[in-house]
Amino acid sequence: MEGLSTGQIALIVLTAGLVIVFAVLICLILIIRLYGSVIQSAQKGRRKKEEPAAPQPNAALPLEEPQPALSVQPAAQGEISPEIIAAISAAVYALYGTETPILSVRRCRRTGVRSVWGQAGVLRGTHPF
Repeated sequence: MEGLSTGQIALIVLTAGLVIVFAVLICLILIIRLYGSVIQSAQKGRRKKEEPAAPQPNAALPLEEPQPALSVQPAAQGEISPEIIAAISAAVYALYGTETPILSVRRCRRTGVRSVWGQAGVLRGTHPF
């Protein structure tokens, strides 16, 4: 390196530094993607084990007669209607199954400027991965 000027040495050091930095970044990206694919495949395997087999329809079962619809009364001011409670209960059952009892349903006061759906949109739109 005695025959090189200071500018040439600086250019060699700069190039070597950039090559090393980008090589390490590419390695990190590959490691993170590999880790993500391993986790996703493990979660898919667990989901397949947890899914119960669908019951086979049996033609020998008698058909049930439809029950008359219950009369629904409108909810009072500030109360939650029975239809909303039924929809919330069905969503909780679909997500958690019978293991989670619903103790109460009450309205949530809005504390921020955005609604819950607006906040979910912001979080989904700014999620890094």
